[in-house]
Amino acid sequence: MSGVSWSDLVGLLPVLILVAGGSLLCLLEVTTRAGERGDYPWLTAAFAAIAAIVAISRGPVGAVFGGAAVIDPLTVFFTGVVCAALALGALTAPGYLRARGIDRGEFYGLAAFSASGMILLAASTNLLVMFVSLETMSIATYALVALRRDQARSAEAAMKYLVLGAFSSALFLYGVALLYATAGSLDLEVVARAAGGGEAHFWAGAALATSGFAFKVAAVPFHMWTPDVYEGAPTPVTGFMAAGVKAAAFAALIRLLLVGIGAGAPATTLGGWGTVIYALAALSLVAGNLLAIVQDNVKRILAYSSIAHAGYALLAVTAAAWGGPAVTSSVLFYLLVYGVTAVGAFGVVSVAERVSGRRVASLDEMAGFARRSPGLALAMTVFLFSLAGVPPTGGFIAKLDVFRALFHAARAAGAPAPWLYGLGVLGVLTSVAGVYYYLRIAVWMYMKPGEEAPPKSSAALKLGVALAAAGVLWLGLMPGRVSRYAQDAVQASFGVRLARAVERGSAERGRLTP
Repeated sequence: MSGVSWSDLVGLLPVLILVAGGSLLCLLEVTTRAGERGDYPWLTAAFAAIAAIVAISRGPVGAVFGGAAVIDPLTVFFTGVVCAALALGALTAPGYLRARGIDRGEFYGLAAFSASGMILLAASTNLLVMFVSLETMSIATYALVALRRDQARSAEAAMKYLVLGAFSSALFLYGVALLYATAGSLDLEVVARAAGGGEAHFWAGAALATSGFAFKVAAVPFHMWTPDVYEGAPTPVTGFMAAGVKAAAFAALIRLLLVGIGAGAPATTLGGWGTVIYALAALSLVAGNLLAIVQDNVKRILAYSSIAHAGYALLAVTAAAWGGPAVTSSVLFYLLVYGVTAVGAFGVVSVAERVSGRRVASLDEMAGFARRSPGLALAMTVFLFSLAGVPPTGGFIAKLDVFRALFHAARAAGAPAPWLYGLGVLGVLTSVAGVYYYLRIAVWMYMKPGEEAPPKSSAALKLGVALAAAGVLWLGLMPGRVSRYAQDAVQASFGVRLARAVERGSAERGRLTP
């Protein structure tokens, strides 16, 4: 990889904007008095909006840093998702942070730094750059989880996340070492050409690298950290994590599987990694939905719901093993809808926590919420319907696209078709089961008596929740434009690269062998 050029800096301009914004917010913390921090959420949202506008208006620019990263339509799409999560998370945070005495610029600065790592992770086509960007995202997130340093539950959550996150990073890095030992390169396209050899070291490395990302997306059995961390972290941090970390990790997982591990492998091997993702999806669907049913803490309900939603997204990744990369466009749309929904839902939960004064929001805190704040309760209902997949929300269209992709792959799969149809049926059944615990929250909001004191909500929070609710409804009523862009992004990002990798597959394997 040669030196940094001007085109490299232009390609990563959205990342640089977020880094500059995060640095500015941290500097302002030093020079601004405690009562003058009301502009922080607006500044953060402005930097996120500028980064998204630059990325979308500029469009794809190709490879940067000697091919270690690529600004293709997939990167542009996930830049929009991450920036939306950052902006909405910043707008919904100030009231909660002030009530807990942690209204500091470092929250917004760390969130911006984490978002920059997320975008770079989505753009990575080199395993080393992928690891560095993964750690950039993760380290900032560890600090965000520990923001309430005087609160034991938050410190415990941060320690669990740090220890298990370091373990998952070690798994990924060891997997990278094995892939490098087999392929002789860290570039994903070269790794793809080594896949056809079927060496044990290669597939051990692939399994370890995939396990690292399975931890980040909270797929079963790598989900153990999720309920405790989601419950113990400050609620705005939880919303940002649920949206941004999951989206960025899925972007990198898609590149790893479709460009690196699976692109140059024969169909039987491709089905092999598809079987692994199949198992992760099935376990996540069952465990996430069933464990959410027995919870009485809203944050833990949404945490287990996040595990289940990782399973739904993995359905489309599973379909790509047999139906081709085009079906992964449903993952992009799904992650956008889920990200907007999750940030909005946790924003409303933060208000309920603030009113009760308790550390976590149980269903008791949601009792009578519709009488105290009918507008926020209506928005929360929209978010719950979207998470459950009820029309006319974006969640319904997103789940419909995922199931359509899976059944399309089943028709083209041949012998594995019954297994894919079975996975689709499992997804539908667990989705129906999920309606119970989402409607349970709505019942407590509207039908249970509770405190009559109206919550004090900042203008920023009201705007953030309103934008999230409007976005969820818009994606449900008029999904065509975004859905088509997701399809075009997948085709433009993977079509030519996959064809080239497959053509050069086993024919070049001998040249790579020492």
